[in-house]
Amino acid sequence: MDQESAFVGAVIAALCILPFVLILRSKKKAEKEMLNALKEIANRYSCTIATYEYSGDFIIGMDIAKNYVFFYKKTKTYEDEQAINLAEFQDCKILKSTNTSRNNKSNFSAINRLDLNFLSNQNKADRKLEFYNAEDNQQLNGELEAIKKWSKTIHEQLQKTA
Repeated sequence: MDQESAFVGAVIAALCILPFVLILRSKKKAEKEMLNALKEIANRYSCTIATYEYSGDFIIGMDIAKNYVFFYKKTKTYEDEQAINLAEFQDCKILKSTNTSRNNKSNFSAINRLDLNFLSNQNKADRKLEFYNAEDNQQLNGELEAIKKWSKTIHEQLQKTA
C-alpha cells in the first residue's frame, strides 16, 4: 500500500513538473536558434559576439573589439536583421511612443513602441532597432529594461571610441 501511494505521488509530482521542464526547454531552444542567427549575421562582417541579450522575439549583441552592434528580430509577420557599425554614429537614444487615455480623473499611459535610435555622425540616415511594438506583443516583457541597458552600454562604447 505504501509503495503504491509513493508511486502515485511520484507520478503526480512528475506530471506537475513536466510542463515547466518543457517550457524551459522550449525557451532554451528558441534562444539557441536566435543566437545562431545573430552569430551568422556577425560572421558576415568577420565579427564575433562578445555580449548579447535574448528577449523573446529579438536578440541583440555586440562585438566590442570591432565596434559593431548586431540585432535580429523574428515575429510571426517579419524578420529584421541589422548590423550597425558604431563608427558611423555619434549617439543612440531611446524612442518611446506612448498612448495616453483618460478614465474618470486618471490618465493612463501605454507604451506602443520602443526603438533604439542611432544618430548618424555623417550625412547618412539614422537607424532604428525595434525592441517592442504593441501590434506584435500585447504587453512588455523585459523590453523596457533591455533597451535602457543597451542604450547605456552602446553610449559608453561610443564614448570610448570617440
